[in-house]
Amino acid sequence: MMSPSDLTSADWRAMLALVGEIGELSATPGEACAHLMARLADLIGSGPVWWSVVGGAASGDGQANDAADVMRSRVHGLDRATLQRWERDYLQARVYGEHPMWEKAFAAPGRPRSFLRRDIVEDGVWYRNPHVTDYVRGFGADDIVAAIVPTGDGTELCVAAMRSWGDVGFTAREREIIQLLATSTAWLARRPDPLASIANGHIRAPVTIADLAPRHRAVLELLAAGHSEKRIAATLNISPRTAHKYIEQIYRALDVSSRAELMARFIAR
Repeated sequence: MMSPSDLTSADWRAMLALVGEIGELSATPGEACAHLMARLADLIGSGPVWWSVVGGAASGDGQANDAADVMRSRVHGLDRATLQRWERDYLQARVYGEHPMWEKAFAAPGRPRSFLRRDIVEDGVWYRNPHVTDYVRGFGADDIVAAIVPTGDGTELCVAAMRSWGDVGFTAREREIIQLLATSTAWLARRPDPLASIANGHIRAPVTIADLAPRHRAVLELLAAGHSEKRIAATLNISPRTAHKYIEQIYRALDVSSRAELMARFIAR
């Protein structure tokens, strides 16, 4: 573990500013999460960032549970086609459980932890592993730094950042930063996710939630939480007319004709 002095004053200022920015976006957790991932990537010089809530990481006696599943997940830094392929072939198929880091990462649930990839999987094992060849490298990633923070009720937040194949590896500085930011913003994982039923496929629509622009996602999140157009406009600091325009665009994208139809799809199982 690094001492605080190993981080520069610029690092600390950037992290403090980011935590404050996340707090200001608390009314729209999805937008806050997207902002966190984008700024984290800039701060540590990474490629894609994976933000996930993992359930079943601990059993009743506090021991590791082999059935740890990703309950909800967001990714920053993948183009649309790669993101859709990742969601379909990797996330929905639960292939992540075969990742060579997965079992070791969740072997000691119930306590905050962070690690560099090479801390738990040595290079020789990593580069010979079929999963790394077929999936990790297939998504253009190689080195990984991650932090895991317990969030209660047997769930844990996992934030992982990746660098491209052949890029320089992460260092202890990046590990410390991701751990501090994951811990400071773990409350995001405890907030209800009104988009979860759509993102998990309960709503069949011409586009996925990942296809929507960040502002449309923010509006949709507030819509799903039951807020009025006036409240949405005030929360997002936009005019009521602009909020109404966004809502109309969301209806067309998700192939619904009214708020009632949208909400009916949210509660349908």
